[in-house]
Order: sequence, then C-alpha cells, then structure tokens
Amino acid sequence: MAKAQSPLPLDLPTLSRALEDDPEGRLEQLKREVLKASEAQFEVQEEGYRVALMWAWDELPKVFNKPLLAWASASQARLRRLAAGAAPLSHNEFGEKSKKLLKKLCGDKDRGVRLVSMDRLLDDLPESLELAKRWTKSDDPTVRAMVAQRVRNVPTPEIPRSLEVLALLAEDPEPEVHYAVASSYWDLYEREPREVLRAVRGMAESEVESIRWAAALNFMQHLLADRFEATRATLRSWLRDGRPELRWTLARSILFLTVNGQSLPILRMLFEDKDPSNRARVVQHLIGAFDPLAEHYPSVARILRRAVSDGDAAVRAAASAGEDKLGLDFAKLPDDGHALVINSNGTGPHH
Repeated sequence: MAKAQSPLPLDLPTLSRALEDDPEGRLEQLKREVLKASEAQFEVQEEGYRVALMWAWDELPKVFNKPLLAWASASQARLRRLAAGAAPLSHNEFGEKSKKLLKKLCGDKDRGVRLVSMDRLLDDLPESLELAKRWTKSDDPTVRAMVAQRVRNVPTPEIPRSLEVLALLAEDPEPEVHYAVASSYWDLYEREPREVLRAVRGMAESEVESIRWAAALNFMQHLLADRFEATRATLRSWLRDGRPELRWTLARSILFLTVNGQSLPILRMLFEDKDPSNRARVVQHLIGAFDPLAEHYPSVARILRRAVSDGDAAVRAAASAGEDKLGLDFAKLPDDGHALVINSNGTGPHH
C-alpha cells in the first residue's frame, strides 16, 4: 500500500512500469486522480494516462483485462474513455475481444467515449475500413473529419477502398472535413497519383468556395511546388477544358510554384483568364519572383507591362504595388532585363 500512496509518476514509461509493478494499488490510485481532476486537468492528463494504460495492458493482459473491462462499463465516462483508449487491439489473445468492446463503446451515451472508441478502431486499418465508410454518415462532423484524416493510413493495395471513403466526404459541407480529405489525398498521391488527381479535380472545380480552398491549400499548392514537372501536361489540359472554378483553384495554388520557362505557359494561361482575381494572383506571384537576369524575364516583362493597363482595378492595383516594391515602372520594362541592371541608379532591385 505504501507504494500506491506515493505520487503517480509523470513520465509515461515510469508510470507504465509503476502500473505493472503494483496493478491493483496503482490502478486504484490512478482512478482517484482521474475522477477528482478538473475538466481542464483531465484534458491535459488524459492522453498520457491512456498511453501508459495501453502499454501496461498490452504487456500484462491477463492482469489488467478484468479491472480495465470494469472501467469500460463504469458509470464514470472518464474511466470508460481511458479503457477504450487503452484497449490492446494488436494482442494475439485479447485483440478480437478489444475490437468487440470498442464497437460496443462506439454507441456509448457519452460523446467523448464514442470518439475515443472510433479513433482507436481506426488504428486497425484496413480491417476497419467498412466501419469508416459507415461513419461517413455520422451526424458529428468531428467523426467525419476523423475518418477523413485516418483512412490515409492503409497499405497500398487498399488505397482504392480508402479513396471510396474519401469520395463520400469530399463535398462535405464542414471545412474541418473537406480540408482533412484534401490533406489525405496529398498523403496518398505518391502511391496512387492518377486516381488521386482525378478525385482532387472534383474538389478543385466544386461550386463551394471552401472546398476549392481546401483543394488549393492542402493539395494543389504542394503539387505545384514539389511535383510540377510530372503533372505539367495534366494541369495545362485542366486549364484548357476546365470549369471557371477549376482555374480559380489553380490560381490560388501557385504560391510556391517556381517561375521558370516550364511554369510560365501555365501562368500565362491564368493571366489570360476572364476572372480578374486570377490575373491579379499571377501578377503578385511574378512580382514576388521578379529577376531581370533570369532567362524567362522577357515573358514576365510582357505580362507585367500588360498588367498596368488591365481593365480591372484589382489587377492594376497589384501591378502598382509591385512597382512600388521593386522601384520600377512596369510600362517601361525593357525586353532585355540586363538593361535594368546596367541602367540602375539605386532605385531598382539590382545595383
């Protein structure tokens, strides 16, 4: 008993060992700590307690199975949450029993218990993909976002099934859900590029602006920054035959795109777009990457010369801001950027 009355260790390995050394005493002590903690304290402590219990339960399942199953049916939701989060899913003897327990707890009256149970079952991919598919219809957006976030963690042969689940959530009205979908698409892209690109195009041409933003920020910006060469032809075809919404998304995806001879055809196509907000984005991007000595400078100069007299005020304002930033008159940009360097009197970017 003396051992049980000493303070609970704070670091996970030591706490787990303490539980294993004195299961009955330490579990009772932990139970008291959990139940007397304030909501704020429990929120901070919960994950550490859960992991320590999971390690101990997995290490000594025959010792911890009975008391923690009792926690799983306790009247206090905190104990049920900890038991659900600690269930030894991968254990040879108790794994299947743990899954049964968690499936039961997915219907618990307490939302926190339900979320922990679902989250734990999603550790068991791809076996839990059918459950994940069912949960896409949940009324709780946190559940749907959890599914969207977690189904990326599948072996390569199971990616088609994972994409089926994500497709059910791609047009979800909740931002936390469709942003998670776009993020998962990026994680899956390297292993299944063709199908993922097809799926992302659907988000990129959505009529819902937030969904298009999700595609731009969580997928397309990464693609244009890191995989532009491999997808250049596809992107050009999207610009040629895509809907206005698709071009809108592409214009908001160029933030980290390297400006060079390969990317300028894409940028020129976006600058020719009817949507002035797309043209303004291109102008801002070219100003940020302005280099009069670059091989592609003449193409950039032509776009910036046109921007100062664009028919839309927002495009002209973007050009004017660039002139102030660079100390240049875009209308007078020469075709040869070397002239800017040679004739610079201290007001230009190169001296």
